[in-house]
Amino acid sequence: MGTNDKSSDKPTTARDPGAPVPYSRLALGLVVVYALVRLADPHQRWAALLLGGDRVEHAVVAYLIVLSLLGAFPRISLWLPAIAMTAVGVLTEIVQSHPRIVGAFQPGDIFANAAGAVIATVPIWLFRTRRAERA
Repeated sequence: MGTNDKSSDKPTTARDPGAPVPYSRLALGLVVVYALVRLADPHQRWAALLLGGDRVEHAVVAYLIVLSLLGAFPRISLWLPAIAMTAVGVLTEIVQSHPRIVGAFQPGDIFANAAGAVIATVPIWLFRTRRAERA
């Protein structure tokens, strides 16, 4: 236990739970840009190109947006991004049902958006609930 003893060194602190996860805002921006580009493609030409189908794509994009929002803004209400993502999905489908817009109202897209949002949120909710029970 001489002068080289490292036990007296100051321990490293854990990441502040209210601090954004590194690169989560960049990820959020990239996913939102991808979603907007896809939304502007009236013929859905590349629906199966990256993710393998329209419903899968809706679920994956909703999942990534919600997860990125929770990482980028950890102090917001846990369920707010999931609710907002589902509302945006409903609004998008309503807009697509307008006769002057190429597209159609598809309830399956709304359910896929909601499913992706819930799948992103539930594990975090369970983790936080169990952590609170242990404290």
